[in-house]
Amino acid sequence: MIEQEVNMSLMQFEYTIRQQGMDLNQYMQITNKTQDDLRNDLQDNSKNKIHLRKIIESIIEKEKLEVSDGDISKEIESWNDEKIKTIDDLTSSKNHNLDALKNNLLDKKVREFLTNSAKIK
Repeated sequence: MIEQEVNMSLMQFEYTIRQQGMDLNQYMQITNKTQDDLRNDLQDNSKNKIHLRKIIESIIEKEKLEVSDGDISKEIESWNDEKIKTIDDLTSSKNHNLDALKNNLLDKKVREFLTNSAKIK
């Protein structure tokens, strides 16, 4: 799992620096790092991401948090999108992903649960 997360993080990092007009080899030359150095730098962060994901999954399971069609419809309504008015519109769209939307809404529910459950002194 950690190796997969490191690979994903490295791909995201490479995409980001490409958008800034540089490639990974140029970055490594400038920073005097090897690809192994970059992977090692990303490993701790990847471990933390996996740990956080496990915690979130546990909260979702324990609290039985779900995303309903009503939640999805309400979110779609807030977009004010001319082409996407329903869940069916969303699923047929090439620019949107229903599973990604569900995951985002579920993450939002977890954040709301944590915020509402927090006891701040």
